[in-house]
Amino acid sequence: MEIKRFTQTCIDDVIDFELRLRLEENFWGWEINEQYIADVKRSFVLDGLLMEE
Repeated sequence: MEIKRFTQTCIDDVIDFELRLRLEENFWGWEINEQYIADVKRSFVLDGLLMEE
């Protein structure tokens, strides 16, 4: 197993993982939709500044 740092360049990989995970574990109660993706992308912004990797 390799643990990777979650960076902005990995968002697509994370979304793909989350979508596959929901196929196996659909009891988490949230959808991986446009709002979820926007929230993940917004998590890299702090006070209007894009956080660096």
